[in-house]
Amino acid sequence: MENLDTWRSEFLRQIGRGVSNSCNNEYFPFVVLGNKIDKDSNQDRHVSRSSAEQWCCSKGGDAGIIPYFESSAKTGVGVEEGFIKAASLALIEEEQQRSQNYFSIPVNRTIALSDERDSPSKSDCC
Repeated sequence: MENLDTWRSEFLRQIGRGVSNSCNNEYFPFVVLGNKIDKDSNQDRHVSRSSAEQWCCSKGGDAGIIPYFESSAKTGVGVEEGFIKAASLALIEEEQQRSQNYFSIPVNRTIALSDERDSPSKSDCC
């Protein structure tokens, strides 16, 4: 699970969301695929299903649980479902970002109520 933590942290840092401790800043629509379900023994898997599910529950934050799919690169089981979920979450996140940006009001924006060009200059006076 250490590799997942490292990968997730580095990814969030690269996209500029890993800077703050806030859960909202660290949210990204991740999906985790547990591979090698086609193998007969769990010895071929580096991470158990229960460990992966626990990690997904602990890293979801305010957004809920990170979706987890059992998959096999060999047979293709679970791969399409995982990518469809990832795409769906990305589209939802993009729509939420658009709606937040559309209605946001800049906090530090200064608006000049009068234009200096409209006021008489000293040379135009008497």
